[in-house]
Amino acid sequence: MRKLVVGLAASALLLAGCGGSSGAGGTTAAPPTTASITASGKVQILYAGSLANMMEHDVGPAFATATGAQYEGTGAGSTQLVTEIKGKVKQADVFISASTDANKGLMGAANGGWEDWYATFGTAPLLIGYNPNSKFVADLKSKPWQQVITESGFRMGSTDPKLDPKG
Repeated sequence: MRKLVVGLAASALLLAGCGGSSGAGGTTAAPPTTASITASGKVQILYAGSLANMMEHDVGPAFATATGAQYEGTGAGSTQLVTEIKGKVKQADVFISASTDANKGLMGAANGGWEDWYATFGTAPLLIGYNPNSKFVADLKSKPWQQVITESGFRMGSTDPKLDPKG
């Protein structure tokens, strides 16, 4: 558990340096100080798939450089990862989700006590992307999106929100 807390703190600190911060949330125990963030060997990190580019190209290499540990990351849907952690299908030193609700699924004795605290390090809006050649472009620009997505012939894709809350 100590490796989880140390790794999460190091990742959160590195992420804070990469972008904005929205403050801490959901903390139940104090995170470690920066003085305790050193590691050796391999640090396995499970993270939200929406963070893949940032984790693999920015945070992972920066974490390895800052701590001396070997970074090994795996991305998937946040809620899916919670289920796999609780089911002992996946193990990691650090879990970084895209949803604080996912983190809550690992906290407390009823959830296996996998997580003692978490910190919110950023937020992002959800967007609807569309093909500029779609027959719905004019409607998407002039009507509420909630109305447009119910129009006949409109097709919208997304991931399973039960597995990937921001997919």
